[in-house]
Amino acid sequence: PSKFQFEPVAALYAIKHVPTQSLYIGCTTNLQKRMRVHISKLRKGVHPTLPLQTLWNQCPNEDEWEAICLLTTTTHTKTELHDLESSLITRATRELPEYIMLNTYKNEEDNLATLQKLEKALRVLGETFSYKYKR
Repeated sequence: PSKFQFEPVAALYAIKHVPTQSLYIGCTTNLQKRMRVHISKLRKGVHPTLPLQTLWNQCPNEDEWEAICLLTTTTHTKTELHDLESSLITRATRELPEYIMLNTYKNEEDNLATLQKLEKALRVLGETFSYKYKR
């Protein structure tokens, strides 16, 4: 079984690039399906979250990536899950400065700032990082 394989449950989850301590946090009503969609889009190079896709393109070795189920639930509504996701992203951004949050962008400037953090993290690891960013 793939490390990206999960049961079809409602959940909060994270996709983590271990070497750069980069996290994408999400929520879904079907973790199995959502993870399959994420990985498929990343492999095809069409994921809508620019920092996540850019890092995946730069570091496609799937051994460096983890999918983590943070919480499963049968009682939370979709709206409550989104509220939990938003709260977790905000809290992690504030309280876990060693992590690069890949989905905190609100606008182009935040996207660019995240890409610059990734560039710095990969440079520390001795890797070159390249991205094309249109303004």
